[in-house]
Amino acid sequence: MMGITPTILAQKFQDVLVLKNGDKVKGQIIEQTDESIKIRLYGGNEFTLKLKDVTEITSEKFNKPNRFPHIKQKGYYNTSTISLLARQYRDIEISFLHIHTVHGYRFSPMLGIGLGCGINEGGISIYININGDIQTKGKLTPTYSMNIGREKFLNCSVCPRTHPYYSVAVGLKLPLNEKWNWLFSINRTHDKYPLISRYAVDKYWTLNVGVAF
Repeated sequence: MMGITPTILAQKFQDVLVLKNGDKVKGQIIEQTDESIKIRLYGGNEFTLKLKDVTEITSEKFNKPNRFPHIKQKGYYNTSTISLLARQYRDIEISFLHIHTVHGYRFSPMLGIGLGCGINEGGISIYININGDIQTKGKLTPTYSMNIGREKFLNCSVCPRTHPYYSVAVGLKLPLNEKWNWLFSINRTHDKYPLISRYAVDKYWTLNVGVAF
């Protein structure tokens, strides 16, 4: 005779109804008759099922669903950011002229490689991106990023057509919904390009905000 396996501790175990079609309904059984069974799901929703549609009733350890997105283990990733503040030498300014997006593949939580492009103040850059999550537990996830590529100035007649572009960043991911994270980062960019008689160097910091998938 099929009976109910009781919920030993509501916080640690949950009832599992195995249906004839193979589906499983998990929650806490709150009522059973000879013809039906009522179960309350995590979150408060209740369902009444016909007992003849249930092939097995068992229990398993209950793990509270994580309302925050899991750190991506493998697969496609995207990050898109815009700068809030920029500092170049001694000047600090509000700047929305640094906009970047990266698309790539994550081999593990700590290593992803992709191709990025960005609009910097006065230039356009294309680069290889390497990034990862330093820690994968908790709501806040420390992250790092490195970019290596080329940049082209838009309004500089004496500058070279393209020049090397490097940047590094550290930041934090904060859950936004089940798939996306907020991304807050501090970025250090280094440009070195030849002029007619010397090399010019641009070094600047940006404080960025964006989203990461």
